[in-house]
Amino acid sequence: MESMKLVQFRVRNFKSVQDSGVIKCENITNLIGVNEAGKSNLLLALWKLNPARNGEIIFTSDMPVEKLAEYRTNPEQHYFIDAEFKIIKKDLIEDLSNEFCIDASIFDDVLVSRNYAGKYIVKFPKFEERGITIKNILLDKIGDFKTKVNDLSNAGKGEDGFKESLIEKLDALLSKIEIETNISTNQYLKLKEEVNQIEKSSMATSSINPHIDEFVEKFSGLDEIVNLLNKEENSNIRDLVIKNLPSFVYYANYGNLDSEIYLPKVIKDFKSTKEHSEKFNAKIRTLKVLFDYVNLSPDEIMEMGQYSYRTKEYGTITELTEEQIKAGQEKTKEREVLLNSASTKLTKDFKEWWKQGDYIFDLRADGEYFRIWVSDEKRPARIPLEDRSTGLQWFLSFFMVFLVESKDSHKNCVLLLDEAGTSLHPMAQKDLLNFFENLSITNQIITTTHSPFLVDVNHLERTKVVFVDDKGYTKVSEDLRAGEKKKNATGAVYAVHAALGLSVSEGLLNGCNLIVVEGQSDQFYLNAIKQYLISTNKISPVKEMIFVPAGGVKSVKQLTSLIAGKQQELPVVVLDSDKSGEDYASKLEKELYSNDKDKILMIKKFVGIENAEIEDLFPEVILERPIERIINDRDFRFKDEFDRNKPVISQIEEWANTYSIDLIQGYKVELSKDIKRDLISGNISEMIPDEYITKWVSLFNKIIR
Repeated sequence: MESMKLVQFRVRNFKSVQDSGVIKCENITNLIGVNEAGKSNLLLALWKLNPARNGEIIFTSDMPVEKLAEYRTNPEQHYFIDAEFKIIKKDLIEDLSNEFCIDASIFDDVLVSRNYAGKYIVKFPKFEERGITIKNILLDKIGDFKTKVNDLSNAGKGEDGFKESLIEKLDALLSKIEIETNISTNQYLKLKEEVNQIEKSSMATSSINPHIDEFVEKFSGLDEIVNLLNKEENSNIRDLVIKNLPSFVYYANYGNLDSEIYLPKVIKDFKSTKEHSEKFNAKIRTLKVLFDYVNLSPDEIMEMGQYSYRTKEYGTITELTEEQIKAGQEKTKEREVLLNSASTKLTKDFKEWWKQGDYIFDLRADGEYFRIWVSDEKRPARIPLEDRSTGLQWFLSFFMVFLVESKDSHKNCVLLLDEAGTSLHPMAQKDLLNFFENLSITNQIITTTHSPFLVDVNHLERTKVVFVDDKGYTKVSEDLRAGEKKKNATGAVYAVHAALGLSVSEGLLNGCNLIVVEGQSDQFYLNAIKQYLISTNKISPVKEMIFVPAGGVKSVKQLTSLIAGKQQELPVVVLDSDKSGEDYASKLEKELYSNDKDKILMIKKFVGIENAEIEDLFPEVILERPIERIINDRDFRFKDEFDRNKPVISQIEEWANTYSIDLIQGYKVELSKDIKRDLISGNISEMIPDEYITKWVSLFNKIIR
């Protein structure tokens, strides 16, 4: 079981990246951009946080060129990667809680940073959110003890004045702490020494003494939290976090298999200790995986096929005895059976992932050669692998690497796949998306691409745009319309727009049900509800539903006209019931939809709130966590302030004003991503009230009709 899940990361001052900004991560995260945008640099920085193998920090290639002279003299002062993780292993949370002597709920999230000297810093974000500092911790510990002492009584005349004297000492300690802004480790150690020197009562029947012992023990147990918060070298807590950190596996070269493999050379290459090119190493890795898969080493395959034995005199061959011939035949037969078994297994396993043909693989050994033959239903004659398409060669090599390596080396790993599948046919790239989907059940995946066919339009929340800013630095944006605002992002966003266009075209060609919505957040919300209702058998649509964002209410008319021209009828439109939505709905009813008014679906009809927007379709149990992340103030409690009878968005904006929170541009899209993630992950899906499921079913029945 994985211990931690990557939530988001940020790259700073690494190669071409000055500051990437926060990059949120899903089970699958797709970084899309043109060549030379710096996509690979983002993966490389994350890989070097905790590489599964290799991944050494190299000053000359990793540090920004213009800062190399400065950074190399004091690498420990410069951090290039910050990554936030959600701790999902309960045992780990309990271990951290015990080390800290603090409530376990503090340890849900952890932030890990690494500098160019290879050192780590570990922080827990909820410490800052809840105002947890060394100063406050010490004040709380001493204050709690003082309260306990106040409630106790002296044990008779022999203890007269003891309680009062103890309280004076505690007040003196509190005064020393209160005048300080921050408490250093040395200051804490001096305070601990004073606490250890607190004298106990001489009375055997004292009710105060046991509490003194408990207080001294708890105060001394704060060493770990002080070391961590003051970033000291010796921190068991930091070491515990790093030990459970997922490893990162980086793939850039995938090493296509050849159809004919010369075994003596493979054996020699496997034993080689020389440095080789990345391409050579990738091919060697793929070959190792191949022989692991057939469960035979190259040496064994050669040995099992030998019929003769040479003498010391070169060129002469001894006659074999009957026993030797029989033994050789048995070995050859055993090898053939093993390779037949491996061929059958490979054929079966590969069919589950590759949908572009029904392929049959035949693995054969002939003397010192190992060969891979391929046939299919359309071309039953066996053909060497290298004579088939490069797409098939790539996918087979890629498939085998992941199939074999994921059994061991990918456990508790995040997979970083750089430009995977760019040589594949578009239909094969769709298969690759399905491959990623299945792979993400056991491993988080971050991919880079520039292909629109590797953008999943049903999960655009996974896609981030990578581009070069005006100063030449790599930037990342979650705004998929960034190309309209940043000229350098146009090429990156083009692939996303192309993917959306392809989905619309495909939908028209395949008779899908296209529904026009106002924007990207509406698309996220309705896709999430659709997936939930289908998975729980609440609806059974005959046609696939594709929600197409218009990019704003004013663009709805143009998009609906385009779709109507292709499918000979107007599509259903879902609109918010705010002022702009109501005004535009009225306009559509008078013009384009004058005979199809029932195809305009207003949100307020399903939620019963005036000025309702799409967010009002969701219950408090789903809204609470994402909104508390937006209104990030320790005094804000969603449950205490939320009014179900008022629109959600207007309340968020009121809270932002009250708590002096600057709402980021596009916060609605971020909110929709969080809500979709929670709904389809299944974490809270069972807690949805029936009344909301009824609203969802009612809306989708109108869409499906």
